[in-house]
Amino acid sequence: MAPNESLENINWVKVKELPGKVFGEMMGEVFDSEGIPYFLKSDWSASAYNIAPAGLAGSYVQIYVPEEFCGEANDLLVELMD
Repeated sequence: MAPNESLENINWVKVKELPGKVFGEMMGEVFDSEGIPYFLKSDWSASAYNIAPAGLAGSYVQIYVPEEFCGEANDLLVELMD
């Protein structure tokens, strides 16, 4: 991914659905340390009410990365989450 590439030109892919915003932010820190761009998309209730607990029943966050980082991101997720 080119440093100045427009976000509109990036093919973002979902690599994992995590059980809450806290887990998403933790994985985001790992991705940051590895130089993997990402964004988090929360479910409606978490985003509407700014809920961050990890174990709220039914709460989830999806983590997306550019397509070219998908393999590396999946490897990290398997190593850290499974």
